[in-house]
Amino acid sequence: MSAPSVEPDQPALRRYPAAWRSAARDGRPDLAKLAKGFALISSALALVTVGIVIGNAARKRIDRLAHGIS
Repeated sequence: MSAPSVEPDQPALRRYPAAWRSAARDGRPDLAKLAKGFALISSALALVTVGIVIGNAARKRIDRLAHGIS
């Protein structure tokens, strides 16, 4: 069995609409990518803050239990 021949005069398939390609060439950052990055960074900071608060509360409780103060 032979592979189907590809003729050189066939047009290449386009992957993205023309509007997306022109916006990428302008050098302007994509708004969706900026929003996604901002959401990722802000959620990571919130998670770190919650972890610090929980860890601090747990440390205080362990200190109280270790010293016998209720």
